Amino acid sequence: MVNTLFGVQVAALAELLAMARREQFDPARAAAIVGSTPAASPAAKGVMAGMLAGNFAPLFPIDLVEKDFTYALEAAGGPDHGPLAAATLAVLRRASEMGFGQEHLTALAKLYA
Repeated sequence: MVNTLFGVQVAALAELLAMARREQFDPARAAAIVGSTPAASPAAKGVMAGMLAGNFAPLFPIDLVEKDFTYALEAAGGPDHGPLAAATLAVLRRASEMGFGQEHLTALAKLYA
């Protein structure tokens, strides 16, 4: 459950920082704003910092997280009972297919570069 919550957050943050870039908004400023809100967990703040720094050292590799999401969906009873987990698993699989599987989960940011 914890890894699923973390993975969903990381996938969402990768998308949000990419949206900021596309809209010509400084991603570091966006991360600071998001990080200052009650919605940002300490983990989310660390993830955004890692993404902005390009720190993708394989502390928690995408391929390992993908495995965890597969288990989470099995426990949920399938994608109909875990649509967020299913959507995040699709993002993880895409990252893995693009060759980022051995990199840290923060490398999801590379999908939107």
